[in-house]
Amino acid sequence: MTSVLKLAAAQLRMYRRDRQSVFFGLFFPVFFMLALGFLAAAEPEPVDVAVVQPGGGSADPLVSALTAHELLDVTIEREESTAREKLEDGEYALVLLLPEGTLEAGSAPAPTAAPIRLTVLVNAAQLQQMQQALTVLNAVLAAVENEIRQTEPLFQLDVQDVLARNVRYIDFLVPGLLAFMVLQLSIAGSGFNVVEYKRKGILKRLFVTPLRPIEFVASLVGARLVVVLVQITLLLAVAELIFDISIEGSPVLIYLFVILGSILFLSLGFALGGIAKTQSAIMAFGNLVIFPQVFLASVFFPLEALPEWLRPLAALLPLSFVADAIRRIANDGAALTSLGVDLLGIGVWTALSLGLAVALFNWSEAANAPPAPR
Repeated sequence: MTSVLKLAAAQLRMYRRDRQSVFFGLFFPVFFMLALGFLAAAEPEPVDVAVVQPGGGSADPLVSALTAHELLDVTIEREESTAREKLEDGEYALVLLLPEGTLEAGSAPAPTAAPIRLTVLVNAAQLQQMQQALTVLNAVLAAVENEIRQTEPLFQLDVQDVLARNVRYIDFLVPGLLAFMVLQLSIAGSGFNVVEYKRKGILKRLFVTPLRPIEFVASLVGARLVVVLVQITLLLAVAELIFDISIEGSPVLIYLFVILGSILFLSLGFALGGIAKTQSAIMAFGNLVIFPQVFLASVFFPLEALPEWLRPLAALLPLSFVADAIRRIANDGAALTSLGVDLLGIGVWTALSLGLAVALFNWSEAANAPPAPR
């Protein structure tokens, strides 16, 4: 046990001296979270729209309401052709065509009057701006109609969250980033380290000592778990301090799934380290495992955002089980008894990864292999 602790401490010192690994492992995810969090919290910018009304109508209540809205930057155009050209060039997100004298100031249509048909020209290439402009336009039309007809809506929606909390994007993002960091640090801490130790001849030196393979593996796992737990704690502290997130469930459960996820991905990393012979190879294998999961395993957006045919496959990825468990604990206060599917998924993937690691990683062969080319 003493030799395991000493070797783990030595590996932590080696990790601390590698400034690039410390930066990308500990601080880059924090900067990444801050950037995405501030972008998600930013207020929407006004979008450019045009109103075409050949006869003027500057006193039109509808035009006045659109011009006064803070999320619209309205330009009055007299020629439809000019507005169309600017819309096609991307200068406008939307063009509203009004018939002459749509609503004269001080006039009000009869309650039974036929609805006034308005033509809206859009540029679907500017999808986000178009959707924002259409949403605002519908709201303004409803408000103007209520003001002119002096009527109130028949129904009023009272939206209530059954969980009594408003989940923001940053609340969704942080648990996904926690799972992503577990994946990244664990793969780097096993597969990448094993290949690096081969290249530097460290495994060959360790092989001639009384150190047993299980002790080497245990020290590597222990050292990497320390790094992972420090990083998770740092990220949670920054998220709570800057974005005021709150953990609804048990922090102990979050750390439990962090440890289980670390064991899973460390085992997978050992399997990759057994296959790869060079640093270039382990980087290729690592990216092949990491990047598809980052984009498919509910780290940055929910699985429902994926195409329907891809969701079942994405839900079976190992990172999906880890991210889902941590997110349900953090956002929904889930107990361990309700996380059986995630526990089963992590257990199955851990067994598969351990089996691959045992089959592909040969301690004697790795230790006696010549240093890998740089």
